[in-house]
Amino acid sequence: MKVADCVKISLPILEETNQFSRLNLKQERVNQIPCFSNAVIDSHSCNPDIPPEADEPVCAIHWICKVYLAGRLGVGLKPNEPYDFEKSKEFAKKLTYEKLMEAIRAKRGELLEQEPEVLEADSIKGEQEQEAALKPVEDKPAPKVVKNQDATGPVLTKDSIGQHRPGSQGHFILANLVVGTATPKDNIWKLVSAKGWSSEKTFEKTLTKLVEDGLLVVVENTLTRKS
Repeated sequence: MKVADCVKISLPILEETNQFSRLNLKQERVNQIPCFSNAVIDSHSCNPDIPPEADEPVCAIHWICKVYLAGRLGVGLKPNEPYDFEKSKEFAKKLTYEKLMEAIRAKRGELLEQEPEVLEADSIKGEQEQEAALKPVEDKPAPKVVKNQDATGPVLTKDSIGQHRPGSQGHFILANLVVGTATPKDNIWKLVSAKGWSSEKTFEKTLTKLVEDGLLVVVENTLTRKS
């Protein structure tokens, strides 16, 4: 199987990695991750689905690393379609972790390959089910309303990163808002529904969770993304 060359982390890729993974890796890390885009998917350090050996840690950027691996493999491209790394990589970003792993394993010949449309539809369905399973928020106090657009805010917590993982509705909302800029809720809903999520109840739960985590603040009738 022909695979494109490994991708070395550059500054633009570091920025993309930080945005996707909700991290803050520093510039000096550029030359410290030589295995990037070449994840060993049968190792726990690269794939948390694999049982660990003792206290083996999981790489903090294992997901985006595998997105780049998928791009090298041409995941999401039609048969006989010209190879396009960027197109494949951007398609891989749309997949849940489960479907991304399935697509990579299929390209390696371990599973039957699915049509791109099926992979994306299954990912959306899976995220809808997981977002709908968020705990009810009706009994919690309403978010505090502020009258300014201060762009500073709390540092992301590990819990916040876990709740709003790449591919989830929460992460999608954060990725499409500009820090410090108030955005009407109706506009956010249009983005979310255009992506394929159709439950307004789930949407309200997700927004409330983002506010509770300190990632958004309510500014009158709009929402402002925190840094």
